[in-house]
Amino acid sequence: MVVAPCDVFPRLVPAGAQLLVNPGPAPEIYTWKQVKKLAGMCSQRPANRSISFEMVLDMFLRMETRQGWDFSKPMLWGYYFTNAEAKPLERARDRLVRGGYRFVDLHQSEKEAAGDPNEWWLHVEKEEVHSPMSLDNRNDDLYRIALEFGLASYDGMDVGPIVGP
Repeated sequence: MVVAPCDVFPRLVPAGAQLLVNPGPAPEIYTWKQVKKLAGMCSQRPANRSISFEMVLDMFLRMETRQGWDFSKPMLWGYYFTNAEAKPLERARDRLVRGGYRFVDLHQSEKEAAGDPNEWWLHVEKEEVHSPMSLDNRNDDLYRIALEFGLASYDGMDVGPIVGP
């Protein structure tokens, strides 16, 4: 079962109404009774999440409008993590690669000033189909991985069409 975005539940939804929680290519409509049951799952959301469902939905709408991309087909999704040290990112990388992600890069950012703290970046990618709801759920999974490995952050994602054969 797909968990509905918890960002929706604080809003007033009239009893008896149906709630569209995934306006993407495969809409998911929940009855009021289902919404109340799913609302109880919100406590399972990672505490460190900063990308809301509304932000994901807005991103999809902008890309469909400006780019004309077809999100019903696989796209190349890049995911980014940061930390002050490389070792925890290496462990997270190994876990993500075992989970089907492709390793792209692990590098240290250039410092603007000598006293600036270290900042390492991990970039992984995966070819997959996402709706706003499935990407919101993917983000939750990646926030949990960042917590599990003690990373400074799961920084977010980018997306583009798959290029080449």
